[in-house]
Amino acid sequence: MNVNEQRQQHPQSWARRVAELEGQLVERYAPILRIEDVADVLAISRRAAQVADQRGALPIKMKKIPNRRDKIVSARLVAEYLVSLEKTV
Repeated sequence: MNVNEQRQQHPQSWARRVAELEGQLVERYAPILRIEDVADVLAISRRAAQVADQRGALPIKMKKIPNRRDKIVSARLVAEYLVSLEKTV
């Protein structure tokens, strides 16, 4: 079952699980995660996350901060990605 099918078949449990994971991520990191944080969540090195992002292979879309070198992503998007990896919602 793909992500969209999971969302459609179980919208309340999907949303509940995303909110739960988002809360955990915010508690541990912040509402906005840096690439270092995403690497930690994915259990990969910072360098591996940076290289994957540069190649467009990082499964989470990072956003560039204007006038900064850093990239960021919301805890919600990371939570949605993590929930999409779960077999059942």
